[in-house]
Amino acid sequence: MRIAIIYNDPTHAGAHEAAEFGVLDEVEPIVDCFAGAGHETSLFAVREAGALCQHLKSVQPDVVFNCCEAFRGDARLESNVAALVELLGIACTGSPALALGLALDKHLAKIVFEGHGIRTPAHVVATPENGCHGWQHLQFPLIVKPVAEDASIGIDDGAVVDGAAAMFERVRRVWREHAQAALVEEFIDGREFNVSLLARPGGNFDVLPIGEIRFDSLPRGRRRVLDYDAKWNPAATFRQTDVALCPARLDLVSAARMARLAIDAATALGARDYARVELRQREDDGEFFVIEVNPNPDLSDGCEFLRSARAAGIGNDATIQRIAACAAARIHSTDDYHERNDQPVPSPARAVFRTARQR
Repeated sequence: MRIAIIYNDPTHAGAHEAAEFGVLDEVEPIVDCFAGAGHETSLFAVREAGALCQHLKSVQPDVVFNCCEAFRGDARLESNVAALVELLGIACTGSPALALGLALDKHLAKIVFEGHGIRTPAHVVATPENGCHGWQHLQFPLIVKPVAEDASIGIDDGAVVDGAAAMFERVRRVWREHAQAALVEEFIDGREFNVSLLARPGGNFDVLPIGEIRFDSLPRGRRRVLDYDAKWNPAATFRQTDVALCPARLDLVSAARMARLAIDAATALGARDYARVELRQREDDGEFFVIEVNPNPDLSDGCEFLRSARAAGIGNDATIQRIAACAAARIHSTDDYHERNDQPVPSPARAVFRTARQR
């Protein structure tokens, strides 16, 4: 196949260059994987929408392997890249634009979770225009973070607060430094897990071995939070690479409950091909809470997702190829429809309109 690997140009990273430049550790092994398997590959850093269209028109790929986590340094535009590829009619790995947008907006994701009966921490959203309302119904401690960021951007040792004054100060900091609304949610103190999901081509998600972030080595007095420094600062005293454990030490009942929650949460948002779901288990009563869904998670060698895949006996290259095979399967399903019907595949909107008219 002809496979176009696209990724966000990290030169627009700004203050968060460690997170943005991490994409380079992801794309190079992907190129090597497909080239080694005999596929024709191209690598393209997305800087301009028009340039991306020209590149895809030039190389005419069968599949786009989408590693874009932002556009011009803005994670809120990540879904637009996937939408553009969709509009061009090219099969694209990972989640569609709607799922990417829902997952990034933590408030919208929580509304979807609650609508599906999926337990997630109680929360409110604070905006510069409307302020912070309803927080009195939340139980301290609370955690305050940007409503639409990933990679733990905006989360540090002071993100968890114990009183109203600290909460309002943290909210104003999010407004000031991240130019967006703040999510204020109840902090679930306890164990932190990540459940990686890998689909079969044309099929459902498989649950890979569950990982855990161990907080045993956290300096005394610090909250059990995996903050930005822990993920991206090699000099940090508490680093994710040092404290990640996979498989986690779990009883079968807890593992089964988390697996079901992870599949339900990812499915509710419309995630596709592969995803990683973050959960917490409350120390007081053992209840599990979905914190967020990460569609199209990091695929660099040391990431949680590939660590879980390797624990399942699936190597890095085999995992990457399987993700591409999921996208390729969507090509074949469309081709089969054409052969059977000799007519264009109807759009979902047209099908909904037709159904409504018949009713």
